Amino acid sequence: MDKAHRLAFHDLHHTVNRYKKTTIEIEPQISHFLVELDLLHNRRVPFAIAPWVLPPRFKKNSLLEPVVYHILGICMEEQHNSDVKHKALSGVLNRIAGHDVQDVHSFFLDTFNRDLNNITTGFQKSLQFKANDEKHLHTALACFFLVSKHGFHDMYTEKDLEQWVQCVLSANVSSACTSLTNLVDIPGFIIGDVLLRTPVSRDELDLQVDLWHIFASQIRQSYHHQISHLRTIFNNMVFYLSQYDATQLPVVIRFSIDFFENPRAPFHTKLFTAEYLNKLLWKVPFNYMESPVFRPKRDCLHVIKAQEHIASVASSSLNLEGNMGIVLAISSVSKEKAKQLFVKSRERHWPRRHELSIKERLAFYFTRIWLSQSPDELLHAFNEASTDLKHNSTLWLGFIKKLLEFELLTASRSTQIITKLMEDHHQLLVSKNMLLHLLIPIVRPSQFGDMVSIMVAAEPTLVERHSGILIEKYMTVLYANQHVPVDTETVRALVPEIKRQGDSLAIARQLYGGHLKRKTPSVIGRMLHGELQVQPQNIYKLYTNELRQNNITPDETCLAALIKGATDSPTNNPGACHIWDDMYAPQIAIHEFKSHVAANKTVASGAVWEKYIEMLAKYEYVSELSEIIRWWESTQFVPQYSTLLALLRALPIEFATRHIAHVEKVKRDSGTNGSKVAGVASTASVVDWPWPQVSDL
Repeated sequence: MDKAHRLAFHDLHHTVNRYKKTTIEIEPQISHFLVELDLLHNRRVPFAIAPWVLPPRFKKNSLLEPVVYHILGICMEEQHNSDVKHKALSGVLNRIAGHDVQDVHSFFLDTFNRDLNNITTGFQKSLQFKANDEKHLHTALACFFLVSKHGFHDMYTEKDLEQWVQCVLSANVSSACTSLTNLVDIPGFIIGDVLLRTPVSRDELDLQVDLWHIFASQIRQSYHHQISHLRTIFNNMVFYLSQYDATQLPVVIRFSIDFFENPRAPFHTKLFTAEYLNKLLWKVPFNYMESPVFRPKRDCLHVIKAQEHIASVASSSLNLEGNMGIVLAISSVSKEKAKQLFVKSRERHWPRRHELSIKERLAFYFTRIWLSQSPDELLHAFNEASTDLKHNSTLWLGFIKKLLEFELLTASRSTQIITKLMEDHHQLLVSKNMLLHLLIPIVRPSQFGDMVSIMVAAEPTLVERHSGILIEKYMTVLYANQHVPVDTETVRALVPEIKRQGDSLAIARQLYGGHLKRKTPSVIGRMLHGELQVQPQNIYKLYTNELRQNNITPDETCLAALIKGATDSPTNNPGACHIWDDMYAPQIAIHEFKSHVAANKTVASGAVWEKYIEMLAKYEYVSELSEIIRWWESTQFVPQYSTLLALLRALPIEFATRHIAHVEKVKRDSGTNGSKVAGVASTASVVDWPWPQVSDL
């Protein structure tokens, strides 16, 4: 399930536990469809479809989503509660028709002058399924046409319905959008379903942003009376923008505030309340910093810009949570300024801490942990926070990330932490992000096996719940340790149904080929790095096949594997290189790198840039090296000292010294030594880069 659907499941499950219910009641909404399927197939919790009670007066257009929900269930050949659903659909049919419909086929022929059997047969043929109970499907389709006629003036046909079903059942955002091709008026609940998906690439995230801008009116019309669901959709998009493409955050947030706060809008939607604005001020930088992937420093400037739009609306009602969000964002630019603002906010709000909400206190404690500048300060801040807010996953995440920052998170310490977390697993939620960070220092199969055995002994369902990231990590570890014997207990704990055993390479390939829930660019990149050790001559073929088959854009992990394969010599001759598709491997690597990184489709870290520079220098592509500084300027990439030094060393010495002399002259002429972190705009200035001296070369 996607992140949003997992949250929906947890909310439903929490309601059951809180109110001592025996079953989960699922509303007939598209956002709950995947939750129902998960419950049906895994049978983790008893569940039932909530009773569909029609009020005396109701809007016929509000019935479209429940009808489509039931049709989706029929398409999935799902038998659960089929009698209840059929009864509900029959009730809708009778209410709209104004009388009890005895014969659906005759009624449909009289009303639409069409044969319902022909429509049903064509519908099943188009979607390639066979209904277990065609009587149920006949009633559902009749309901759909009646709702379309009376609620939407016959706007929608079976062709529209077919494309909606294909969209909801699509595996990813790209295929979902493809399913909607040539449709103009798309219901908000279908667009909302696409926006609740997990984008697996920046291209998919761009598609979601486009849908939000284009279909904002339909979404508002569908959910103006369900503000919580509208916020769920918006939160999901803001989460992935904060984590993977912060450059679009200011535009999306400004558009959304202007659109939903427009007093002349036909629907008055109170989406951005004071409480929600403060929550956004906190969540935007929190989502940004909790990501385990590389983020260019310029991205934090877009986070701050987005916060400016939010704060301009919430300025008179900022609470401690909102203030801590601003501190968290500023800390990415200047720790000193963030500390000053933290102290001022603490003086203003903390004396009345007994009046503060848990969310405000949590934001305060987390920010204090985040601003820690030494291990001792970190430990003191974490212990004090844990005394007030016991068993809090967010505090643990901050503590783990700071250990990583201080380079103190070793494999043994990760094992100690997971042991402690398992002792409190009944009261503490071990989140996906916590586990992702704890797995970073794990590099050997034995270390990974220890962690899995600790989790299995304490809470076996935790391994099942996080099987996706655990299988990805185990595949990576096995690829990196191809000559180490496989621990069969670890394999069985992760994938009980695995077909056969074998060496590390064989198991890694099995995990990649048939046991991953989703192949993301980073997973493909890890596979490519592993296969480099055994078949470097086929890496480009694997690269193109996997990316094309999964319809995704490569990330820096994929490009780094391609660069490494192109840099390694196939023979003892250091100047030799592989041949891929009748071309020199470095030429292909250059083309792919320029197509994605120079075009700003993929973000590359300094480490990947240094590998690229190393490859260009090895094969003497001087013209390509000379273009890099211009690329960095155009993409606003700010190189670290080591990356800039690597480029200058690779260039001919006269080129390198000329660059350094030019920068020093500009500094002298402008009377400045560069503005380290003084201003936001200056961080993209070439003069402010950490240039080495000529003597450093």
